[in-house]
Amino acid sequence: MKAVKKKVSEKYLPPNSDVLKIFYQHYFGNDVDYEKLTDDELILEKQRLLKELEEESDSGKNKKQN
Repeated sequence: MKAVKKKVSEKYLPPNSDVLKIFYQHYFGNDVDYEKLTDDELILEKQRLLKELEEESDSGKNKKQN
């Protein structure tokens, strides 16, 4: 038998921004209008969200270990 190579192609599908916006508003429960924030406020919000994600991932790891 001979191995057959299979062509694998990947197509980029951009996220549906309206759906993501609704999901974030529902999940995080915040009604912040990011378009009106200044650059400094956006940086602070990014840091806050990254910290929140890190805490959630750490708590998930702790649950798995127990």
